[in-house]
Amino acid sequence: MAAFLGRVVKAAMLSAGLVAIAPAFAAPASTATACNPAILAVGGNRIWASKAGAGTITVVFEAGFGNDSTVWSGIEPRIRAAGVQTFVYDRAGMGRSVIDTRQRYSLDNDVHILRTILSRCGIAGPIIFVGHSYGGAIGLAAARHDRRLRAMVLLDAVVPGVWTPAEVDRNLKSMRPQYDEIRRQAPALAKVAIPFAEAMPRIAAAVNALPVSERLPITDIKAEKGQADPDSARVWYDAHVAFTTGHPARRFIFAKGSGHKVMADESGLVVGEIRKMIDRVATPPIVGSDLGGDRIDYELGPGFCMGFCLSLKLVVFSDGSVRVRQALGRGRDQLPQILNRDVRVTADRIAAFRDRLAAYRPEGKQALVEPPQCREYVTDQGDIRISWVDTNGVAQLAYNFGCDPELRKAMAQALYTAPALLGIGDLSRAAAR
Repeated sequence: MAAFLGRVVKAAMLSAGLVAIAPAFAAPASTATACNPAILAVGGNRIWASKAGAGTITVVFEAGFGNDSTVWSGIEPRIRAAGVQTFVYDRAGMGRSVIDTRQRYSLDNDVHILRTILSRCGIAGPIIFVGHSYGGAIGLAAARHDRRLRAMVLLDAVVPGVWTPAEVDRNLKSMRPQYDEIRRQAPALAKVAIPFAEAMPRIAAAVNALPVSERLPITDIKAEKGQADPDSARVWYDAHVAFTTGHPARRFIFAKGSGHKVMADESGLVVGEIRKMIDRVATPPIVGSDLGGDRIDYELGPGFCMGFCLSLKLVVFSDGSVRVRQALGRGRDQLPQILNRDVRVTADRIAAFRDRLAAYRPEGKQALVEPPQCREYVTDQGDIRISWVDTNGVAQLAYNFGCDPELRKAMAQALYTAPALLGIGDLSRAAAR
């Protein structure tokens, strides 16, 4: 079985020269908080970080093990051009950052460094976290305690279940005979690669035990060719399907033909999915446990759109009051205009809206958003998320328009056009587009 660590160490050896010159980039303390860029002292580590752009939303990029922030060079400028702030950094021991070898390598320490430099650089949130490979595990762990993280886009990431005990054992058996060679050929890299390998059992156990919020929006992109070994590929695929299936806030995307570095092989897909998350976070949340009374929460998200883009959130109460949050935009590179309003509609319109959706109300939760729930799946489509809250309890439906589009054509049409039944002016026209 091909070892995951063997692959990332070979990749990291190509950038070992960057590790050796890290001290030359040291910046005076007076510029540390500007972070454009800066070297920050965190414990005994020296971390290179760079903040760019402007906006209330910050997109934070986290590279996988063996890579530094340069892997985002084809993605970050395109995201920054959308009108948000971006943040990249080199993890300790990678690129222009220096690791303190006196500290035992751990996932907790990587999370601590990330959260510390975000605060030192003045990142208040909301944050959309983009994590590749092991970087995804860092984001999931950080999200447990950091409320700044509002959404995630994961790229062939380490999620719970990827590193099984058997996988870890096979990787270590493959890696340990290579330690002497790594020390000879890339001594700076060896300072982080070998401690990381030896920490893998502890890191894997921590990741596999991670509790992940059911309310955290996550787009999980799995690369078709991310793992060369067929057995490892099956373990990774099954883990990602299990991570997303039955969780309405999580969406699985299978990147056909892509290698492990999805941001390089499918940059358009990655940019599009980050843009969707920007639209989602930019639209003020209205669905929450603090809302009382019988209601239906309705959320429509756009697909990969180049022209007119509509995001819509509604809270429709049984007494006729409706909270409307619309995000209207044209093209994928511009942030949408946000329209917020509270309106009242007649009882017959509330009934028509409720009755239209009633046929699709599940018992409990139902997710029809990706394989294996879908026999046929088309990427880059929009989605709908509906919650019913009333005396019968709570029911939730998540549906992606790319899930069995022919089989579920009537369902898709009914769900998409339901807001028009409320008769709310431009909302009705938009839903009819």
